[in-house]
Amino acid sequence: FLVICVFELFLIFVLPVRLKQQDALEYQVKKQNMLTWTEELRRKTRQAKPRSPVQECEVQLVMDSLDAITRYIRQYGQDMTISQVNDVCALLDRFHVIVNGWSQGKYQVVEREFDITPILNTMEKKLDRSYRQR
Repeated sequence: FLVICVFELFLIFVLPVRLKQQDALEYQVKKQNMLTWTEELRRKTRQAKPRSPVQECEVQLVMDSLDAITRYIRQYGQDMTISQVNDVCALLDRFHVIVNGWSQGKYQVVEREFDITPILNTMEKKLDRSYRQR
């Protein structure tokens, strides 16, 4: 009976404290990972070598976004809740996929050439026909 009572007291008092400590530790680890990921992504973005103006714009957009996230973390990092940290980490994960794709030449914005020759040829034919009818 005494063992059961001691175990119940353990469950009532000690276990919640341990769980809070574990949650606090998880929060601190995620927060540190968030800062590390941000700096790593900014470094990789600075090292990117875009080959076209469109790719340069994509890299600049990502860099500006990461700078904004970094400023936010520096200003409000101490007050961020675990759900806010999780949201920022999820956003950084998406940026991680984008930035890692650059090293393989995979940019999000794909520049496409538009060949207007067929349109011009069709317009010329129609104009020729209209001039001949006059």
